[in-house]
Amino acid sequence: MWVKTKNGAVAAYPYTVEQLKADYPNVSFSSNVTTDQLSDFNVFDVVHAETPAYDATTQRIETSLAPVLIHGVWTLTKTVVDLTQDQIDQKISAQWNVVRTERNKKLAATDWTQSKDSPLSAEKQQEWAAYRQSLRDITLQEDPFNIVWPTEPQ
Repeated sequence: MWVKTKNGAVAAYPYTVEQLKADYPNVSFSSNVTTDQLSDFNVFDVVHAETPAYDATTQRIETSLAPVLIHGVWTLTKTVVDLTQDQIDQKISAQWNVVRTERNKKLAATDWTQSKDSPLSAEKQQEWAAYRQSLRDITLQEDPFNIVWPTEPQ
């Protein structure tokens, strides 16, 4: 991705080869325009800053809409933004829905273990019944982002 600058400020971002050719119709550009050639037209590569550490439950990363010049490199910055309590609650609710969906799939996949004509011994059926109860109790855990799933019997 490129940025076109004018007097050290962003003039156009994002900027493409097509725009460069349209801006300079009397210039013949090779199919592989080099970084040096681009800089002659005040066009520069844009890099993404590293993602800072953040808590995905209560924060989000916001990437700048336009690059800024940092140590001679045009960079899209990334900032940690705190979520509102309403956003946090929505995120937690959505994650609980993901957990319940996964739990329901696991339960459905083990329904056969509890049928009267199951090939399992009574002891094995009890193991599976305990596993299935642990699945049902999964929503009693406090953090839907760090679920500890029970181990399926062998």
